[in-house]
Amino acid sequence: MENIVFHGSAAYDIEELIKDIQENGFKYKYRDNHWLGQGVYFFSEEEWALMWSKQSRNSAKNKCVITAKIFCEDEKFLDLDLVSNHRKIGKYIQKINERLKKENILLKFEGNDKNKEKCFYLDMIKQEYNYKILKQTFPLENKNEITNKIGLYLSQIQFCVTSTENIEYRGYRIIESPLKNRKSLRMEW
Repeated sequence: MENIVFHGSAAYDIEELIKDIQENGFKYKYRDNHWLGQGVYFFSEEEWALMWSKQSRNSAKNKCVITAKIFCEDEKFLDLDLVSNHRKIGKYIQKINERLKKENILLKFEGNDKNKEKCFYLDMIKQEYNYKILKQTFPLENKNEITNKIGLYLSQIQFCVTSTENIEYRGYRIIESPLKNRKSLRMEW
């Protein structure tokens, strides 16, 4: 499995961020509600990464889109769009729940947060089967009346890369900067 993908990011110093990625690889922060479990998230299209970077809560940060190649052996890639993989996940979750029940362990996710529950199970599955990359297509609201009318629906493909050794940095582009007279950079990939 191999894809060119895009990551939206924001930082005060983009060049420093890129230097850190080049020297130390991508990093991710642990969160208990990542929708595809722990990892670095990428989009299949640059436009989605651009929109994600612009959602940064800190308006003083520079926004950028980073291009990367993600890769792994086919058996370490889990495509969540496939029915066969949904069956596999369902059986694994059932197995986990039976094991927890035998040990009198009750799972309770704060506020019935489905993302926390999904994150928990997907992280367990990644660990059990040594998956490095997960992919899922998310349906989105189509605001284009013309395409919506004829049944063309909008979706967004995301990848979650758990092992940063499966990411190869390719380049970046600064989208916007709060500093005036700052040039937009683009590295060739």
